[in-house]
Amino acid sequence: MHAPAHGSPAAVKHPPPVIHAAYITAYAAALHPVFFTAAAVMLGAFGLSWLLRDVPLRKPRASRAIGPIAVFKAPRVAGCIATGLRN
Repeated sequence: MHAPAHGSPAAVKHPPPVIHAAYITAYAAALHPVFFTAAAVMLGAFGLSWLLRDVPLRKPRASRAIGPIAVFKAPRVAGCIATGLRN
């Protein structure tokens, strides 16, 4: 088997049959372990996600009850147009 000393687009596009067959076989054989490794990493990450602590995004705001209905105040946002409309 003779490998060319200088690469050219034609040599890469149409390699000799022996090199082409070896390349295709190696490529096909490499896919199986890559997918198994990715699946193992994914399962490991999923398992570790069960160990994460549940952190609430924010504390619940106090409400004032009016009869059977609780009214929740909207948070004040600086620069909001609706801020001036609220009491």
